[in-house]
Parts: sequence; C-alpha cells; structure tokens
Amino acid sequence: MDRLIVALASAGYAGFLPGAPGTFGTAVGAFVSLLLFPLPLPLYFAFLSAFFKMVEGVRQREEELKRQLHQLTIEIDEVKRQQAVAELTGTEFFEQLQESARKLREARSLKKHPPSETSDTSDS
Repeated sequence: MDRLIVALASAGYAGFLPGAPGTFGTAVGAFVSLLLFPLPLPLYFAFLSAFFKMVEGVRQREEELKRQLHQLTIEIDEVKRQQAVAELTGTEFFEQLQESARKLREARSLKKHPPSETSDTSDS
C-alpha cells in the first residue's frame, strides 16, 4: 500500500495521461479499493495527503504550461508583426514614398534656411 501512495504522489501530471502507469483511472481505482477494504486511519490520511500533493502538482504544471503558452503567443505575434513590416517596407511603393518624404523634408528645410546668396563674381 505504501508503494501505491508513493506512486500516486510522484505521478504528477503524467499520472493523468491515458495508458501511463498510475493513470487517473488507477488512482480512482485505488481510492475505491480503500473505501471497499477498510484500512487503519493513518493510511487513509497518508493516501489523501499523497493524492492532494498530486493534485497540487498537476495544478502547478497547468499554470506553468499556461504561462509558456502565453509567452509563445507573444513571440509568434512579434514574428508576425516583423514579417508584416518587412512585407510593407520591401515594396517599391514604400521606397517611392520614402523618396517623396525625403524630398519634401529637403524642400521644407530649404524654405526655412535658404542657401546664402554670396557668390564669388569677383573673377570677372
């Protein structure tokens, strides 16, 4: 019986996978066996303690997997964003737009700061 309790406590998340040793069905079967075959009270407490430790391990594993999934979703979104930016900036239209913007900035700069009108005409 002690081996069953240790197996249940260490099963963790894998204990719920079908076909794995110590599956959820096996845990339920063990629990039913405990109900059908009376055991001393300390063994019930040990079994329940092991079972709740297993449940807590499963909960922690689920939380960690959720966190990892969220992180992967963020990373995938970032990759998609980078691909979309690359698609937009790699077009001929975008290059023309950049050139137009550059020319407009130059024209605005020339209006604010016209070239100096000092020219060397003393060579005549």
